[in-house]
Parts: sequence; C-alpha cells; structure tokens
Amino acid sequence: MNTPEDRRPVKKVCIIVSRGSLDGIYPALIMANGARMEGIEASLFFTFFGLNGLVKKTMDAMKVSTVGNSALNMAMPMLRLPMTIPFPTWMGAIPGVSAFATGLMKKEMEKLDIPPVREFLEMISDSGGKIFGCKLAMDMFKQFAPGAGASLSDAGFAAVDLSQFWGTLMVPFALLAYAAVFLVSHTIHILILISPFTTVDAALKTFRIFLLSTVAGTSFASPTVGAVWSGLIVLCCLPLAGWAFRLMVFGQIHAWDILTFRRRRFVPDTAANAAFLARKVGGVPRRTYGFVRRDASGGLVFSWRPWLLLPERTTPLPSGPLAVGRGLFHPEVLEIDGESTRDLLDLPPRFKGHEETFARIHAIGEVRDVGLRAAWSWLKGLFSSAPAHAS
Repeated sequence: MNTPEDRRPVKKVCIIVSRGSLDGIYPALIMANGARMEGIEASLFFTFFGLNGLVKKTMDAMKVSTVGNSALNMAMPMLRLPMTIPFPTWMGAIPGVSAFATGLMKKEMEKLDIPPVREFLEMISDSGGKIFGCKLAMDMFKQFAPGAGASLSDAGFAAVDLSQFWGTLMVPFALLAYAAVFLVSHTIHILILISPFTTVDAALKTFRIFLLSTVAGTSFASPTVGAVWSGLIVLCCLPLAGWAFRLMVFGQIHAWDILTFRRRRFVPDTAANAAFLARKVGGVPRRTYGFVRRDASGGLVFSWRPWLLLPERTTPLPSGPLAVGRGLFHPEVLEIDGESTRDLLDLPPRFKGHEETFARIHAIGEVRDVGLRAAWSWLKGLFSSAPAHAS
C-alpha cells in the first residue's frame, strides 16, 4: 500500500556502474542524463569493471559483451533479420564477433544521435551530475580514473576510435572460423549416418555436447579463458576443415542416392561420371569428389574443383589394369596389382546395377564382385547343388 511518503517526487538518484561493456554502461548514462533533464540530482558511481568507462585509454574502445549473451537475438533487426532467429552463445567467443557487434551498435546509435561515452559523461558532468570512481577498485586494478565532477576534456588527450575498422577487418576471419567449426561439427552427423553402431552414435553426440559445454562453461567462469579455449578449438578445426568438407559431401551424396533410389532413374554419362577418390592420388586427398573420364590421349583422368567452387583441376589416374567392383552398397574401381587389388575410386550408390555400362564407357575390361557381395557369391558357389561339369 502506497503511503504519502512513497508519492513524494524523487530528488536524488545514485546509479552504480559495475560492468565495463558498452551495453553495461549506456543504461546508466541514459538514466543519469534523463534524471538531470528532469531536475533530479544524479550521481554515477563507477566500481570494479565499470571503471573501464572512466579510464581514458579504454573508454573509446568499449565493446558489446557477446560471450554468453543469450539476448543477442535482439540485435538481429539491425541486420534486417527477424528477432526470432537465435544467436548461439558460443559464437560470441569467435574472434571478431564482439568487434562486429560493437561497430553495428555504434552505427545504429549514431543514427539516433546518441553521443559516445566520452561526450555522454561530459554532458552529465556539465549539467551538474556527479561522477565518482571507487578508490578501492582503482587501487586493486592499478588504474586512474578522473575525479568526481571533473570534465574529461581536462585530461588533455586525443584518441582515434578504430574499433569499427577493426571489426570490419575481422569479419572475414570470423566467418572463416565459423565455417571451419561448423564443418567439423557437422561431420559428426555424417559419421552417425554411416555408422551402424548406436553406441558409436551416442559417443559422438556426447563428445560434441561436452565440447560445446566447455566453451560455455569457460566463458562463464572467465571471458578471457573462454576466448582462449574457443581460439584453440578454432585452430584445431581449421586444418580439419578440408577433411570435414570432403566427408560431408561424401556422406550427403551417398545418403541422397540411397534414400531417393536414384539408381532406378539414373543413366551413366557417355563421357564423364561422378566418383570419389578412394585413396590419395597425385597429391589429391581421399574422398575428393570429381569426375572420371578419358582424355584426348586415351588415359583415364580425374577432374575436380577444390571446395567445389575453385577452378577445375585434373590429375591422371594409374594406367595399369583396372576392374569395376560390384559392392553391396556402392560400386568401386579397383587397381589390379598381380593377385592383389587396391581401391582407386568409390562410385556413388546411383551406379549400383550400372557397373557394366560404366566399365564399357571408360574402357575398363573387367567387372567383379567385391566385399560382402564377393563373400556371398563365394558362399553360394560353395554350397551350390548344381552338378559339376566333366572336363
């Protein structure tokens, strides 16, 4: 129940600033400025990390806090995107994301004529507002903050705010880091898809959840430790990105061919056909997706595009005797070396049932059963009741 004392007009406010991020200091500045405009005595008390807004070396370089910030979806309309799009908290630890969000927020604030931190503090000070810095926190951090009521222009220095330029410069690196982490993370789905063991599937999912939880946990405990740990994860993912991309393409093409029964409506091309390298050939990594064909001299070559986008490259395939293998799930191209064979190419499942046609198009002289299918043919022959022919 309101008493007459409760209905008395507010005469004084004291606002405590304990956060040193851009989104942590502006609410206090806006409230203090609004109080002075209404004739209310206002005081700002900066303590602990809030002193970041008073130290002359850092006040112009304050950034938006993105690590562990689950409400960054509020900024999506600035990118002409709906607010309902979630922003994963672990992405805030990717280098450049905080600088990009800061530059975006400053750009929008300029459109609304919201002054920067330095000018805002001067406005509050000039209008009679009081600014205090916590002496204990300053001693602990060994930092200097301007005294109470002092104008920041009295510090006698100039600064250039390069945060927006730095943020723009870091965007390509942030996108590269995100793509690398996404590819390696998505590879777990492909491994789950091709793995027949539920125990392996559960272990892979648990490992991914555990790894992502360590990012959130370390970021919550210490933003610096979280950033370092996220950087280590990115550094580990960068050299694995190519392998992850090739495995992703391999798994998705195989899954699509099998689930859509593509072999029933597929007809091999008379010149070039899709294939994956089954081993490293001429410096080209295993599982690289490309096309096999005969060149002008009649040799078998493999053409591919790095990342499926870069200019096409061609590498010759071994010129020895080859055979097309009928596998249980997909055909193969084998290199024959005496009594042994080596896998050379993996054909997509769409070629299942078209092995003879593929062999005829590419002038491969032999088609044979391989793998489980060869074992099944051997068992059928072993237990066959057909009478033997007399020699």
